[in-house]
Amino acid sequence: MGPEVLLMVDCHWRMDEARVLSTLALLEPVGLHWFECPLAETHAHWPALREFGRPLASKVFYWPRLEHKWV
Repeated sequence: MGPEVLLMVDCHWRMDEARVLSTLALLEPVGLHWFECPLAETHAHWPALREFGRPLASKVFYWPRLEHKWV
């Protein structure tokens, strides 16, 4: 790993808060760029998601039939 490589991890909502924090600590030395979907995106997890201190990617699903339609 080096400055020209960005490490991005996709977790697919598989972790709990303790696992996310320990994983972030382990990855800190290699320069983690972002964590994608570490926790389920529920209202209960929002305070924890704010505390992680890393950019988080989320809402990765695409539902074309739910798009706005012009009428």
